[in-house]
Amino acid sequence: MSQLSRFVFLLLFVCCYALRPVDTFIWSKSYLQKLIGSTQVSESTKRPLALFSPTTNCTRWLENSGDTIVYSYGIDETSSGARALRDCLYREEAKESRKIVRKIELAYPLAGRPSHEQRPLFELVEILPNLESISYNMWRVDYRVSNALKKEQSKYNGSWTLKETHDNQVLHLYVECPDSMKIDSAYGTQDGNAIDPLYKTLLGCPTMKSLSLSVSQGGCTIGDDPWSFNWKAGDRFPDLEDLTLSGYDWESQHGSGWSTRRPSSIGAWKAAMNWSLLKRLDLDRPPNSFLEAFRGKLHSLDSLLLRPQWSFWGDEDTFCAFDEAAEQLRENYTTFIAALPPLRELSISGMGKLLNMTPILQAHGSSLRKLGIHEFERDCTYESGNATLIRPFLNLAQIDEINTAAPNLESLSLDIYRSANRWPTTIFKALTAFPNLSNLTMYFDLEDAWRTRRTKECYLRDEDSIWDKYCTVHELMQPILNQTAAQTIFHDLRLDQPSMKLQNVMMYIGDFERREGGGMRLPAHNEHNRPMRYECWLEEDNVEICKGVPEWCFLYDDDDESPGFNG
Repeated sequence: MSQLSRFVFLLLFVCCYALRPVDTFIWSKSYLQKLIGSTQVSESTKRPLALFSPTTNCTRWLENSGDTIVYSYGIDETSSGARALRDCLYREEAKESRKIVRKIELAYPLAGRPSHEQRPLFELVEILPNLESISYNMWRVDYRVSNALKKEQSKYNGSWTLKETHDNQVLHLYVECPDSMKIDSAYGTQDGNAIDPLYKTLLGCPTMKSLSLSVSQGGCTIGDDPWSFNWKAGDRFPDLEDLTLSGYDWESQHGSGWSTRRPSSIGAWKAAMNWSLLKRLDLDRPPNSFLEAFRGKLHSLDSLLLRPQWSFWGDEDTFCAFDEAAEQLRENYTTFIAALPPLRELSISGMGKLLNMTPILQAHGSSLRKLGIHEFERDCTYESGNATLIRPFLNLAQIDEINTAAPNLESLSLDIYRSANRWPTTIFKALTAFPNLSNLTMYFDLEDAWRTRRTKECYLRDEDSIWDKYCTVHELMQPILNQTAAQTIFHDLRLDQPSMKLQNVMMYIGDFERREGGGMRLPAHNEHNRPMRYECWLEEDNVEICKGVPEWCFLYDDDDESPGFNG
């Protein structure tokens, strides 16, 4: 690469980095493919590089091993085979093999993010007396592992070297089958397309029990990337018990091998997996076609979480339609939930309006142990045309209905409205009547929908129409929730609950840690009201503790003052 090319690349990198979403890097698809290189197995040694799996016969592997071993830099040291490799080389019969080994090359799972622990790797370094080098791809290895390797190298006074590869280098890829897998596919970033590798992994892992997959556009480069699996007729997925999906395109039609019209992703996945064994389902708001396809099919489900739908960029979007079709869709969600087998956990959020809880409680009230009903603050003001619209709240009668229908409830999350500069003491009193409630989460509004002010500065043109639209913020809602108020609310709730079972209370102001996806966002000002969380719990000898946590997750000590932006 010439000096001019390097300069141009560095300039582009700095520009994209400055506009990046948090914790992501922006690469073009072609350059990313160049960086990660080929997926073919290396032929750099005389003997084949045998990957050590959890089921590999150690004695036979030792008989055929050469001067290079491949270490599975995997998700879990057991499922990757890393622990088995270490144990094999620890054996007495491996004494001669340990002397022969000169190189360690790292292999990477086809799908999934490797652990940053990798203890077996460092233990291997200690027992290989003639080790000369460890080779790894810098884009695949966690910086904590690479830093630890460099620190380990210094102990040996340079007796072995670290070889970082990145450009046009081969990768050792393997299918790892842990019990649980978490995948984030953010297009336009270093993570890139994780959908296709995950699909191949699922086909080869019949024992996997848990999967979490999120799909979004994360960076500047937008291409024709898959947002669902490229299904093949007859393919089989593991019978999952726990499934979490965000941003997945249920209604796409990708795939081949069907004699008739290709089914949607819903139909293909429905045929590829035994959904009757699924116990926990966590989805961003699915389409009506999903409700129709799986109505009455989830026979083992005992936990359902419906969240705000992910947009193209990965933002969490509330369902803000209020026409007849939207009301019918909300009714479909209600009937779908009510038709499920008795649930122990139910969470509903992002619906824009409260669902009719009566049929849901009739079906699940006696079995429910955990219930959440939550909407984001002031999300639908634009769609509704009402600038002072507030989110829907459960009223006193609805809270009493939950208490009556779900007497075994142990955990409850809900939105709480305060008005007229007073705390809603009647609502608090109703919450203390839940006989088995031990965990309570309450969401309070951060901003007053009726009171606004102009910001002191605005990065846009100094025109009234622009400032009024882009540089106006709402005043804080009163009374302000601060450390003292949180402590008082927690104490009074515990004191008023006859059963005295309440142990933990979480209080949020605003849309704390609400997900914001990728894309270029240019703020018009820097005077936003910042969300806050207060955690209160009971320690030994009934000592009540409350701590405030700002949105950037800095934990305040007892002696610290509450942050100035909200008390």
